[in-house]
Amino acid sequence: MRKRTACCCWCLILAPASRPSARRGPLWNRTCTTSDDDMTTVHIDQRGADVDIDGDRLVVRVDGERKGTLPLNLIERLVVSGMARVTTRLMVRLADKGIGLVLDRVGRTASATPLMATRADRALRLAQYDVLLNPVARLDFSRPLVREKIDGGLRLLADIETTAAGSSRDLAEARRRMAEAAALAADAAATPSLEVLRGREGAAARAFFAAFATVFAPALDFFGRNRRPPRDPVNVCLSLGYSLAYGEALRVAARHGFDPTLGVFHDIAADRDSLACDLVEPARPHIDRFVHQMFAEAHLRPEDFSGRGEAGCTMGKAGRRAFYRAFEERCAGPVRQTIDRVAGELASGLLYRFHDRPAARLLPPRDCGQPDVDAADKDGAGEAGA
Repeated sequence: MRKRTACCCWCLILAPASRPSARRGPLWNRTCTTSDDDMTTVHIDQRGADVDIDGDRLVVRVDGERKGTLPLNLIERLVVSGMARVTTRLMVRLADKGIGLVLDRVGRTASATPLMATRADRALRLAQYDVLLNPVARLDFSRPLVREKIDGGLRLLADIETTAAGSSRDLAEARRRMAEAAALAADAAATPSLEVLRGREGAAARAFFAAFATVFAPALDFFGRNRRPPRDPVNVCLSLGYSLAYGEALRVAARHGFDPTLGVFHDIAADRDSLACDLVEPARPHIDRFVHQMFAEAHLRPEDFSGRGEAGCTMGKAGRRAFYRAFEERCAGPVRQTIDRVAGELASGLLYRFHDRPAARLLPPRDCGQPDVDAADKDGAGEAGA
């Protein structure tokens, strides 16, 4: 099976035009070793950069000054972030060569727009479609997502219990119920379907939030999970954190070449990208831990919020400033790492399973990890339309 290296990317390093560096560093930073079988992603993140072509080379200019080039034949996906500009002639050339293009709108919740899929994504997407039609395979791929989420919640409650921040009895009981749900979820006989697995996950989540609610001050009016709209300060922060993680999951899904609308644990729905929801699940405990710390350490207080109940609760400007600053410093890293790791593991698992599936024969040999052969050696392949 073709190897896909999730961490493999080329990053453009550019000093801001207003602050020229006296010391010139490398323009293209190779972050890991690549080979012909690796997915090579170029990520450009520079405000005001113009991304164009010159012959068969990618060219980046800032304020008209040429900053760097790279041969197109080394690129399989181009990710452009921020306020960089991409020329239409480059887009046409990328499409001709089957190079993927992703526009990453930094700072937006739904931030990744895959304009063009790379040809190298065909195997992964066919693998997604194949699993989507197989309930047993979907269940197998969903179990690790649920287990990691429950395990993360168990660790958080255990850590809180050591600080005596809540009722030790409530926390211990919640951990017992969550551990029981995790064991049942891992048992194929006890959890024979995706619907039952979702029930196990739901039971663990209810146990977690029932105990989690006991560790917050009564003034916060937090009695459990609610949303649309969130009715208390804790749920406001949980919803915001989960939304930020969802945006990151969309970016990661696009960079890996997934169809983000097709999940394994979450069904297809009109109002969401189900794969992004899948990728967020194991990262939720990081956000839960962060929200607990923000209130426990008084970085956020009840007065930072207005409104309660059915009409909804909102966070004020000072609270938002504190939340976003702390999230980037303390939570964004673990969330991103978890989502990227889970996406890489899922891609590898899907492709490994797909290798021997009948649909794999629809793809060129190289897409399925087989050596290329000359077109003349293929039966009729050298004469298209014959």
